[in-house]
Amino acid sequence: MSASIGELIRIRREQLNMTQEQLAERLNKDVTTVSAYERGKAKLNSDKLVVLADALNVSVGYFFAEVSEKNSDDEKELLMAFRSMDRDMQKKALAVVKCLSA
Repeated sequence: MSASIGELIRIRREQLNMTQEQLAERLNKDVTTVSAYERGKAKLNSDKLVVLADALNVSVGYFFAEVSEKNSDDEKELLMAFRSMDRDMQKKALAVVKCLSA
């Protein structure tokens, strides 16, 4: 399951219950640009990725970490959910998982 950066933008935007219009407003762009990002039709340089990550409350690394095809569907879902969290929430989730697996 190797999602493109555009797919990850859309997934995260939807996780936040955010419309393309709302994301466009956060980015000071028009909806056409956000749509192009999500469809992979617009180039994203590192500066744009930093701004997008901030608008979506994720780290830039969210767009680059791979999910292995060897992972089960549950592992993939867990990893994608973890990546969508802010750093504070990730620390809390990790603490819960460690307690459950002990």
